[in-house]
Amino acid sequence: MLIAIDQLPTWSFDPQLELFEGGLRRLLDHGTYYPNAAFPYAVTLTAPGHAALGTGAPPAKSGIMGNHWYDPTQGRVIGAVDDPDAPTLAMVRDAGPPSAGVSARNLLVEGVADELRRATDGRGRSIAVALKDRAAVLMLGKQPDLAIWYDPNQLAMTTSQAYAETPPAWLTALAEQKLVPRLLDFVWEPLDAEQLQDATGRGDVDWGGGPAFGLGNTFPYRLAETPKPERALAATPVGNTLVLEATRAAIEGEQLGADAIPDLLGIGFSSHDYAGHLWGQESWERLDMLLRIDRELAELFSFLDERVGEGAWVAVLTSDHGATPLPETVGADTNPFSSNTLQHGEVRRVVEEALTQRLGPGPWVSAVVASTVHLETRFDEAAEDERAEALHAAVAALRSVAGIGHVAARSSVAQDCGLELDIEALVCWSFRPDRSGAILFTAAAGHYAADQDQAGTSHGSSADHDRYVPVIVYAPGWPAVRRDEHVSALQVAPTLSRLLGIEPPPAARAPALEP
Repeated sequence: MLIAIDQLPTWSFDPQLELFEGGLRRLLDHGTYYPNAAFPYAVTLTAPGHAALGTGAPPAKSGIMGNHWYDPTQGRVIGAVDDPDAPTLAMVRDAGPPSAGVSARNLLVEGVADELRRATDGRGRSIAVALKDRAAVLMLGKQPDLAIWYDPNQLAMTTSQAYAETPPAWLTALAEQKLVPRLLDFVWEPLDAEQLQDATGRGDVDWGGGPAFGLGNTFPYRLAETPKPERALAATPVGNTLVLEATRAAIEGEQLGADAIPDLLGIGFSSHDYAGHLWGQESWERLDMLLRIDRELAELFSFLDERVGEGAWVAVLTSDHGATPLPETVGADTNPFSSNTLQHGEVRRVVEEALTQRLGPGPWVSAVVASTVHLETRFDEAAEDERAEALHAAVAALRSVAGIGHVAARSSVAQDCGLELDIEALVCWSFRPDRSGAILFTAAAGHYAADQDQAGTSHGSSADHDRYVPVIVYAPGWPAVRRDEHVSALQVAPTLSRLLGIEPPPAARAPALEP
């Protein structure tokens, strides 16, 4: 079983270990804990992270170099799991139309689920469950037997025709229970305000939140009072409740763990990421949600003990990326409402200005997305020496932008990324010649790239706070110990494979962790 708690950086998780009393406590007390697992690439986002966990491959190999990227053939930005040829299945009568089609078509390598199918002649089942479609679709490999996620248009968990022509009976039954409409009456109060005060060192501060989902900035949060509660659900603990109810239904409906043939289950706690974005890792909201996940994992593990047998299941828990600290908490001299956003609009403006000065009137920039700048096709019509000079000027200009870290023209990115994880290598492992733009950039430490200033925080940089996540391996033969050596998040897929008794995915470039 792979458990991915979205946006769980080591810098916030590790100091709070003593707070856990449920499922996380069980894993920590009886598993091997690696607090220093790093993603060895620069663009630390949800889709690349889940793809890396499931395949063992960085974006340069997996093809998933962002949550979205620009497709010049279509002249628009596309999503990592967009696929109009794999329509989302309709689950509920009289609901809104299903969301757009989804599949792992853009994932260029196979993962643990694909190896399991080969090794067991299709008898081992692989199921991924998450609130976000990109998490469910990418976290186990190219073609798990089933990936399911939440569709707010239908108020139900669903899948697409990439996995089934019609939904399995248990998924239909889950939709018919009308769980989501019942969850929309949820009122979020803190589990223990005194504990949150002590753990965070602050009160229920009016930071973050902003207009996103209409939830507000301080407790209590009343879903029913938001403009679109079916969407605001994603940023509250009941998003995790929905995922776990679907997980239990999948275990029973697919008979996971019912025989000696290994099965693979992936669980993605996507709501933790939304809480991190809105209120920050340092907030009451984010910590309260993690404490609830701790409780719910304890219930899930007890369910597995009863259904599969204690000692008959294994788990690897980790995250898909870290997070940037809130600017409000960085230091006493920080403006309480200062931004740590590197705005895409500013990147576009600076590049446009530099290219216009050398090549004439634009527009020259077609898109700024996934830490890469795409240029219009007319740029290629200029003479080679003019293009080189213009790009050099644009790169130099970007280096003076506040919040910028590393900047490079695509021509300067190495063909062989190497094993030393300096900034050039981190950028190299995020670079795809067929999907990245003409200029690649990273946000500086303490910053993140986004379309506009926003409350709360984000991630996506090459800084340690965005790359380092915890890994816990819970399995027979693995000692209850903390291991502080630096390891790679790319070792998760080979480790899962070893626990399943199968070969690692073909693109995995790191060895399995050792007990």
